[in-house]
Amino acid sequence: MPSHPLGNPFEIPKERDPNHVAFVKSVLSKGASKPKSPKENFGTEADDFHLSAEDQEKVESERIFHEIFSRESRALHRFFDKEIPIPPLPKEATTERILEWRRLGFELHYLPPVSMVEIKRDADGVITDVQPKNFPGWRIKPWNLFFDWIRDEKISPEAANLFGSWMLVESQPTPNYDNGDQMFPNDFLAPILIELRQKNIINRISITGKVFFAGSRFGLSVNDLDKTQVRESLNKAMKIPEASFSLLRAIEFNVLGNLYYPEWGNTNTSEQFEDRFETRERLCGGGSNFGGLSYVFAAPLSQGDRTVGFRVIARFPPNQEEAHKK
Repeated sequence: MPSHPLGNPFEIPKERDPNHVAFVKSVLSKGASKPKSPKENFGTEADDFHLSAEDQEKVESERIFHEIFSRESRALHRFFDKEIPIPPLPKEATTERILEWRRLGFELHYLPPVSMVEIKRDADGVITDVQPKNFPGWRIKPWNLFFDWIRDEKISPEAANLFGSWMLVESQPTPNYDNGDQMFPNDFLAPILIELRQKNIINRISITGKVFFAGSRFGLSVNDLDKTQVRESLNKAMKIPEASFSLLRAIEFNVLGNLYYPEWGNTNTSEQFEDRFETRERLCGGGSNFGGLSYVFAAPLSQGDRTVGFRVIARFPPNQEEAHKK
């Protein structure tokens, strides 16, 4: 598996031993009353503790939540060179769900509400210049063309903004090209895509006449992915009723790639982004042959491409971030 600046996102880091006495005490003592006697001996070895199943689950939950907040805090501090406030996790993010998501290849990430550009306007409010900000961790920026498109109003100025919400992100890179039949490993969406293709709801045949592999995420047009039935099917597969299925936006793909996933720019296929280009196209990018994390281009709405796939994410609205405390 490609290297990861914070370790493998699918594994639970081992930087803290959940059986360590001090950690167990700190978890179990949250909200507890003061001990009756200061002379009580809690022991010095983990074996001195006999935790109930409920307490063991509480310790594990606190450890996982602590790991997520610590990872996000460190990464965002390195990127922005300042402390970034991180809101509570979404209430759907129970220990059980987090572990289930990780088995499917997903990880929770928080991106703060930040504009990634400086925009200059004339006296009439017309954009005259758009320049990326110089955050220390932003080593690989989108092509200058991306910022020119904002200036020329081909894409919205909001295309350069991070929205400030938790996202459940499919973290594996797109697979390398294999004549259009490339697949994500053990793709949980394959059965759904097969059914959608069998019902002719999404594209089965390329403009060159090639029949796509039924379970592949490649070759779908923008219009395919925007169909209500397709979005509902993918949203149902995510099993997150309080979040909404989405594609990454181009700026999110780039920032998350810089923060956690440089390997996203190391494969020679691209992916669709959520951003619209004018009214007829959608932004895509990521292919290593053209710049990896910096690569961005516009694709027609009606035409699928054997080199362009998609990853799924779920966005949690800010008003749902209320369950767990940092």
